[in-house]
Amino acid sequence: MNKKRKSLFSFSAWLAIALLLCGCSQKEKKNVANPIQFQTYTLQKEFKGDSIIPPIAVDLRVEYPTQYPDRTILKKIQLAVLRSVLGDKAINNPADEMEKMAENIINEHKEKIMELTNNPQIEDGDCLSNTYHQTSQEVLFNQDGILTIQTADSSHYGGSKGIKFLYYNNFDLKTGNDLKYSDLFIEDSEEMLSSFIIQKLMVDNQIEDESQLEENGFIDLSEIKPINNFKLDTDGITFVYNPSEIACLALGIIKVTLSYEEIRLLMKEGSLLSKFVD
Repeated sequence: MNKKRKSLFSFSAWLAIALLLCGCSQKEKKNVANPIQFQTYTLQKEFKGDSIIPPIAVDLRVEYPTQYPDRTILKKIQLAVLRSVLGDKAINNPADEMEKMAENIINEHKEKIMELTNNPQIEDGDCLSNTYHQTSQEVLFNQDGILTIQTADSSHYGGSKGIKFLYYNNFDLKTGNDLKYSDLFIEDSEEMLSSFIIQKLMVDNQIEDESQLEENGFIDLSEIKPINNFKLDTDGITFVYNPSEIACLALGIIKVTLSYEEIRLLMKEGSLLSKFVD
């Protein structure tokens, strides 16, 4: 091998190694933890009941962000997290707001029972009251500039089991904004996304015809659309429909996951999700 060919070979080899190392470096950047820290606040409160009013237990859990390099973004996320658990009027620190919420739930329970007791014309079903209430947050995804928090509301009205609802916040940590699906997908993508969701429901329920979805308890196919209640992770976007939203109550919570690969043509260029399909 002459010196010129040897030199070209060496250069090509080093170039290949450099590109390989760059590629590895880029892949590693897809799994970078966000520099945000949390403190968990919990509260358990109980009214033990008396001769007229049955007991009720309240259980609350908040995952409250406490540290992030950008204080403006941190405050924005703190308020959104607080309100997703404790209501739109929550503005103070978690401990105070949780105490107020627990008291309100217990007082509402007492008022409903007294209303039923004092007005015999009210049907029991028109004045149901919780015997147990739980609102709990969990950090599901916290990397690559995305923070996904799940809030679960569970209530029990007696009988064999209660009812549960799930809600999600997906924060863009560059802005502090709570992402909507319109932030992630191109305009006029709703119809195509709806089609993907219905197709995935058919696969999940092992049926071959759309009409069978309604036979299986889904209420109205025209109402099955992408919604802003979704969660994000490295595998895809999961739309979450709470009881009675698109199906009968007995089917409970419906989750539909679409991989980024199958919906990549519908994703906005440069969106937070684009890194997962590069």
